[in-house]
Amino acid sequence: MKKLIKWLFILILPFLLFDIYKGIFRFRSDSTKNNAAPLNSIVYQFRTHYWHFPPSSVTTITNEENNTFLVKADKHGFRNDPIIANPNLLLLGDSFTCAMNTEDKDTYAQVLTNEGVSVYNAGMDGTGTCHQAYILKDILEHIHPEVVVLNFYLGNDFHDNFFGPQLQTLKESLNLTSNREDSSSNEKMTPNSKFKVFVLEHLRPIKDFMMSYSPSFNVIYDRLSPYFHEKTEMLYYDRSELKMFAYQEDTPDLEIKKSIENTTDAFDVIQKIIEDYNQKNNTHVKLVVVGIPSKAQVIKSLREVSNFATDEGAQSFSNSLLSQINFDTPNHLLANLCAKNNIPYFSLLPLFRENAGLGLYYYFDLHWNWRGEKIAAQAVYKWLKESGFLNNSIKLSPFSGLKYM
Repeated sequence: MKKLIKWLFILILPFLLFDIYKGIFRFRSDSTKNNAAPLNSIVYQFRTHYWHFPPSSVTTITNEENNTFLVKADKHGFRNDPIIANPNLLLLGDSFTCAMNTEDKDTYAQVLTNEGVSVYNAGMDGTGTCHQAYILKDILEHIHPEVVVLNFYLGNDFHDNFFGPQLQTLKESLNLTSNREDSSSNEKMTPNSKFKVFVLEHLRPIKDFMMSYSPSFNVIYDRLSPYFHEKTEMLYYDRSELKMFAYQEDTPDLEIKKSIENTTDAFDVIQKIIEDYNQKNNTHVKLVVVGIPSKAQVIKSLREVSNFATDEGAQSFSNSLLSQINFDTPNHLLANLCAKNNIPYFSLLPLFRENAGLGLYYYFDLHWNWRGEKIAAQAVYKWLKESGFLNNSIKLSPFSGLKYM
């Protein structure tokens, strides 16, 4: 019997390896393409510290509401048509700012434009503040705004900064030395934490692609993953938002603590980029931060945390943290960070909670739908105008109040 199993394994192994090889080949081939992609297959062009869409490309998107539309990228690889070189606002942020799931006429950037301001949208899917620091440094060579609006997603931007690019290269180019003591530098990460970093940063994108293109890999993964799931909670899902809700400063989770420190570094770098830009060009570009809440934070439901339903251990993990969970924690942390750095901060969390009944997010997608885009953009515009960040020639639109939704 053992011999039979051995020979069956020997016979089947080459086919499995060939199938997996085809998946790897397709992964490497597709990752180097810069042209427009098929329906909802979004292609990115990678730079050293961030990524963007292929310049002057067009992608066809069908969103959860079954609307099909085209998303155009400009010559810099960001979602703008046309480019405004001297806008009132330059938007930084992740997928909420980029808004790939929303038609041009309904995006956060377009609603701001409808209010009477000119906008350049440098938002990019999956980026955190560390990536956006590099984006800002590069894009300010071409775009010259009055205000930089950093849209910070409270759902995962802290976590994205944990795995984001190192800022040392940028710090050196800016001659920036931090006086802040890195309190975690002497705290060693556990082997489990190191494994999490490795899985998320290197293996998970490959795993996701292989599961799409290699049926054999899909079968093998499905069979083996239950044996590792309880031992490795990162296999399916990072649980970072759950950890952030439960963050305690007196007994901090080291990964979340490092995420906050990396975010502070990113803010320091972005402020220095703008300061140097102003000195060089004799301008007065201002930086403001907007806090974008997750659906889970708005309706105070752990089940709306990204991937909660697909993570078999998420329920028991969240139960173990239940006494510490506070849905306002990410917002409080960001508000305190901005206050320490003297950066004006506007949180959308209270507003979204007041209007949660309007249905501001997609059901499955967990991003804003057009209603969320509209209410966010109008509120941000009103805050910018009333706080004096926009020049007096721009009149406050009568449609900037929530009562006009």
